[in-house]
Amino acid sequence: MASQFQATRSDQTGFNPKEFLFKYLRFLPLFLLSLVLSLIVAFFYLRYTAPAFQSKGSLILTEDKRGASSNDKFDQLFVDDRSKNINNEIEYLKSKALMTRVVEDLGINTTYYAKGKIKQLNVYKDAPFRFAVVKPTDSLASFELDIHFRDAASFSIGTDKQVYRIGEVFSRPEGSFRIDADPNLLGKSNYSVRWSPASRAALAIRSGLTVINKAGSSGILIITVESDNARMSADIVNQMMKEYQESTIQDKNTKTRQTLDFLNGRLAIVNRELDSITNVINNYKKANNLGDIEAQTSSFYSNADLTDDKLTEARLELNKLDIIDQYLKDTRNAYELVPSSLGITDQTLNTLIAAYNTRQIERKTLVHNDNTPVGNPRVQLVQDQIEKLRLDIIETMGNVRKSYNAAYSQLIAKSSRLQNELRNLPAKEQLLRELERAQHSKEELFKFLNEKKEETAISLAATISNTRVLEKAETNRVPVRPTSGKVRGIALLIGLMIPLIFVLVLEILDDKITSRNDIERKTDATVLGEIGHAPDGDTLVVKPRSRSFIAEQFRIVRSNLQYVLTDTKAPVLLVTSSFSGEGKSFVSTNMGAVMALAGKRTVILEFDVRKPKILSGLNMTKKPGLTNFMLGKASVEELLVPVEGIDNLWVLPCGPIPPNPAELLLEKKLEDLFAYLRSNYDFIVMDTAPVGMVGDAMSLAHFVDITLYIVRQGVTHKKQLEMVNDFYKSGKLPKMSIILNDVKLQAGYGYYGYGRYGYGYGSGSYGYGYGYGYYDDDVEGTSFLRRWFGWAMPNKKKKPKKEKAG
Repeated sequence: MASQFQATRSDQTGFNPKEFLFKYLRFLPLFLLSLVLSLIVAFFYLRYTAPAFQSKGSLILTEDKRGASSNDKFDQLFVDDRSKNINNEIEYLKSKALMTRVVEDLGINTTYYAKGKIKQLNVYKDAPFRFAVVKPTDSLASFELDIHFRDAASFSIGTDKQVYRIGEVFSRPEGSFRIDADPNLLGKSNYSVRWSPASRAALAIRSGLTVINKAGSSGILIITVESDNARMSADIVNQMMKEYQESTIQDKNTKTRQTLDFLNGRLAIVNRELDSITNVINNYKKANNLGDIEAQTSSFYSNADLTDDKLTEARLELNKLDIIDQYLKDTRNAYELVPSSLGITDQTLNTLIAAYNTRQIERKTLVHNDNTPVGNPRVQLVQDQIEKLRLDIIETMGNVRKSYNAAYSQLIAKSSRLQNELRNLPAKEQLLRELERAQHSKEELFKFLNEKKEETAISLAATISNTRVLEKAETNRVPVRPTSGKVRGIALLIGLMIPLIFVLVLEILDDKITSRNDIERKTDATVLGEIGHAPDGDTLVVKPRSRSFIAEQFRIVRSNLQYVLTDTKAPVLLVTSSFSGEGKSFVSTNMGAVMALAGKRTVILEFDVRKPKILSGLNMTKKPGLTNFMLGKASVEELLVPVEGIDNLWVLPCGPIPPNPAELLLEKKLEDLFAYLRSNYDFIVMDTAPVGMVGDAMSLAHFVDITLYIVRQGVTHKKQLEMVNDFYKSGKLPKMSIILNDVKLQAGYGYYGYGRYGYGYGSGSYGYGYGYGYYDDDVEGTSFLRRWFGWAMPNKKKKPKKEKAG
């Protein structure tokens, strides 16, 4: 039978769904209540929370391919336009400057809200009136006005009883304002108007702005705006894309206009120089009566002209270098673009000038468009790069100039040789040729600058944005927040988590034994039986003809004992526990009674000599007992007391409480006592002191055939099962089995409930006191609330009920 008990125990140590269900079924009303409350909160949240709407639009950034492979030096000035940094463009789209322009164009720094009993709705352009700020008191302070329309012609502000007329300017502490209403305005309507400076409104809108680069693309930007009005969200996105396109055109035109201004300035200077040389030639011819060059000298001069052309070209190149050098060294142009490389053939110098212009544009973007302070580290970094490039350009021009000067010197030498050959020519004609060559050089420079001016003017007129609207934002009236499904889902999750956390906390804080499985998981000892919660009143619940549930449980334990004791004659049953209050004496009394009802001559030994309670539990007066026998003042026959109402049941009282109970139980006379009892009785029940507090049970163990270790539901700590398991494995207590006492079976409470079985040490001559207060609560007559919420309600004291024998 012991092996059968062990098999049953091992089957229950794993996860038991039925046990789990009954254990937590009592918390089902808490879960239901939490779910209902969470859904109610979710309903009111959905009902009274202002919705948020979202609109999306997309832009595509295109690269300017113009002149990408051209060798034209003027086109190379636009190298910065041929590519865009996506991250920079995203930051510009989210910049405060751009958002401020959007706010000003749409006028959304003034927002209109229709007031309800609880929530307010943004009516945007659907408001039947317009609020005009004539003169704010503080242009940097935001304010809100509650407007109550009395009829189509008058209104009041806030709690102020003063009535204002529509269309008239009125004054408030916030400033001077005017309201222009729609003729269809209904009377007695309430609105709220909120006004903010454009910069502050831009920051508020920017908090709901998202700009991302579409996955898998190199130039498609998705712009998303979230606000409390669907139409406003769409308008903001579309206006942003429009403002962004206009800003890119303005950036291009700014550079082009600077180039055009530079060309106009240079043309004016060259034109004056050309006019001056022309006047000198005309005056010289007039003064010296010079006409055309003689035909015979034309062939001679053809060779000289070829050399002169090369000298002119060299001087033109040097002239261009001088123009750029003067422009760069002028401190007024420190942060201006070098408008043109003017056809310089050196590729390295062209690359440096293009990089210099790119850094100038980057600085202007940071300082003017993004409002970045000049002292900002980013601006300082760009300025340092500009200065380094300027010095590199000047240094490179010095090297190029040396090269040109060397070539020029060679041409001068060649020209000198030709001049020597021309010495025989008339001096006046030679001087005229020189003047004409100077005139031709200026004409070529003027022609070149004029061509570039026309090209720049055409570029200014034909400027288009590098961005294209791929998809305009549309009004989406489906709110993105709050969404009913998501809110209800979160509510259900919270509704489940709150009671779950509560139950887990209760479980963590509960270190008491609540079920048979708790015992079987911690110890290998056999659970011989379970005793239910006994009603208050009599300790003796097993009586003749008793058919109560608890009496039947004791009978089951009696049956199980037969398989443990087998053929043992006059067995001695020791009943102990870990500490007081676990029902040890209660079990001893009823085990004696159930064995006596089986026709066995049974004696209950009141060996808890420190706090004997067997007699008091049976409503019997104190009598001489064990201590009298040990002192030799009485015989066993004189001390045995029959229990009234139960045949074959006797009690051997403790007698007077001795001063040395531990030493008393070591006397050899105990052997005579047990020899007598074994020869005259069929079953001996020994009620001893708790083994977890004193060693009396250990001293008596060699007289014992079987041990019942009492564990009480809701009282015994789980940690104490370690001590129980140690007793079982060491064999210190013979054939130890466990009785689970005070098991409650309450409706809705499953197998798991707690009662109070008051057994405690606290007073007496040796520092101990002893008292029963048997299990106050009872499932009978329990209300619905107590059946389901008993875990959260204090137990009520009930009047003692006597169990009827039947």
